[in-house]
Amino acid sequence: MFREFINLLFMQFKMIKAYLPVFIFFSILFPLGFIFSFGTIIQRTLSTYLISGSITFFISINSIISVAQNLALERSSGRFSLMIASGIPIQLYAISITISNGIQTLMLIPVFLVLGEFGIRYFTLFLL
Repeated sequence: MFREFINLLFMQFKMIKAYLPVFIFFSILFPLGFIFSFGTIIQRTLSTYLISGSITFFISINSIISVAQNLALERSSGRFSLMIASGIPIQLYAISITISNGIQTLMLIPVFLVLGEFGIRYFTLFLL
């Protein structure tokens, strides 16, 4: 069972390179747009809460949506029934998707922190 789980993780990491350009685009621009749009209406002392809330929101939405999208893609392409027939439980497959996407998202957290803090600090100066 552990070997199948590790193979599922490797399969998910190989799939990452197929949608990496879209992932990078939306993983950077969506949270920064979220931070900038709400950064203009909050006090600068509360910027830490905005950045941490944006990161938490992005990680949770990314994990939930990625599991649903991958399961739907596997089901529509017919590979999902092959996995179930081979003895891989659906829960194990969902956990492998969540872990691989969580690791991708965790790599972007330092980018969010740096760009979010500088963005709120300097972007709001231009608007005032």
